Amino acid sequence: MYWNYLFLLFLIIELESIYFNYQLSLKSNTLNQENEKLWIHPLFGLMNHIVSVVYLLVMQYFITFRYCWVVTLNALIILIYGYYHLLEILITSFLNYPTIYYSIIGLAIALIGCYMIVKVFVNKM
Repeated sequence: MYWNYLFLLFLIIELESIYFNYQLSLKSNTLNQENEKLWIHPLFGLMNHIVSVVYLLVMQYFITFRYCWVVTLNALIILIYGYYHLLEILITSFLNYPTIYYSIIGLAIALIGCYMIVKVFVNKM
């Protein structure tokens, strides 16, 4: 399955980007805190932490959204391939000798029922 390898590659890239962003933000935060200790009021430091928490949460939301989107697309692809396989089985089984007669009789009964329902609706209009 090609999609499983693609999904695994996507997951590895996401984990590496999360780790890299974490290390980068950790290093930049320590450098910024050391440089800004001289003139930043303590409440600004708290605000800085709040902004970084909101930023990280939003970025994790988008990463989660992309992950869920890939999983959903993968599930849809599997369902589509399963549907094609089911159609292949149904078509080959309906074209066998005794089954085709039962299918024709069932289709005729269904069409007669549809005709009666439409006739009732047309007469009432």
